[in-house]
Amino acid sequence: MARSYYERGCPSLVKGDRLRKALPKVKQLAYERKEVAYAIIGQAILDEGDIGQTSIWIAYYSEDMARCLCEITDRWELANPLHVKIRKNGARVWSFTIKAPKRSDLYDVIGPLPDKRKDRAFRHLLIPQPSGKHKYRRGEAKRLILQKLQRNRPMTRRELMYELRIRGSTVARHLLQLKKKGSLKETMSGARFERKQSSKLWRLPEAQKTSAML
Repeated sequence: MARSYYERGCPSLVKGDRLRKALPKVKQLAYERKEVAYAIIGQAILDEGDIGQTSIWIAYYSEDMARCLCEITDRWELANPLHVKIRKNGARVWSFTIKAPKRSDLYDVIGPLPDKRKDRAFRHLLIPQPSGKHKYRRGEAKRLILQKLQRNRPMTRRELMYELRIRGSTVARHLLQLKKKGSLKETMSGARFERKQSSKLWRLPEAQKTSAML
């Protein structure tokens, strides 16, 4: 099994909780040395990052911290523009995403991530997606979704996305179409994927489950 970049020994100035304090001091070094910059970015993804179904976000409540990190990331042409969002409680959150064409280059240096959940999500984003034609034949993806749910417990969209190795938006479209036809039902369950919030689960209707068993 491949050893994590952090297990192999990333630059000691940017490990763990020291990143926030060390960042201003190592900024110039990160401008000059790619391995230092990538280690900083990787640690930020582990600490404050969110690897979603289509993008990798890094967000901070501190504008100075976010700008500093975004400038380092942009120095190596990895960052999309910095944005600010105002949450319902009035708090400002500064964030940016990693450019899609640069994800593979970044992962080649920092992967595999020690956080298994984030590592799996990162690796999924690296799967080549077909351009101009679909991965599956017409109707095949829907059939596979139903097949997975017949064989397994109820599953989240993310789980189905990993199983089918396609984009989350594509899975979401198929799920909604199947729901409209009455082939699937959705429900809420407890926290999944080490997240605090509940997750939406998809399952077969009881009648369809029974007929599949006969």
